[in-house]
Amino acid sequence: EINQTNNTPQNGAFNSFYLNLTEGIYTWTVNATDDLDLVGTATERTLTIDTNPPNVSIEEPQQDQVITWNNVTFSYNVTDTVDTELDCNVSIDGVLEWNETVTSGSSSTNWKLLYDGSYNWTVYCIDHVNNSVTINVNFTVSAPPNVTLNFPINNYRNTSRNITFNYTPQDGIGFENCS
Repeated sequence: EINQTNNTPQNGAFNSFYLNLTEGIYTWTVNATDDLDLVGTATERTLTIDTNPPNVSIEEPQQDQVITWNNVTFSYNVTDTVDTELDCNVSIDGVLEWNETVTSGSSSTNWKLLYDGSYNWTVYCIDHVNNSVTINVNFTVSAPPNVTLNFPINNYRNTSRNITFNYTPQDGIGFENCS
């Protein structure tokens, strides 16, 4: 698409023109026609205008969420209007856990075993023209052990006085004791 024509270019000198472009990826070149109608064309170049940072939406854990299992799922979605791949860092309490390249419009999911307590997780994403965004989320892990009573079953009846009791405890971190 011809955007502009300059009928008085200076031979061998820098020539310029001005366009007000919106965000996007453009290709540009210049054709020059001499007095004999011979046309020379410069090699095409690409230009990217990207004025907005990526958009990050937190999937889990969300702000002030209480997680009831120690194996915590960290998931977020990132989009960008121009860039297709974004560099993202995920930190928990200021410690870098994952550094990854995420495709725009997709989710990233990671898991981490955490003790009970309060935490802050941060997602930092940057595009290729250095537009960046940081999202901070506070959450709590409060994950008591899960205990399953296996035997005897509810309302069990037996004539013997000797009964073996069986249970299964589960906890992502481990146990101090079972009583």
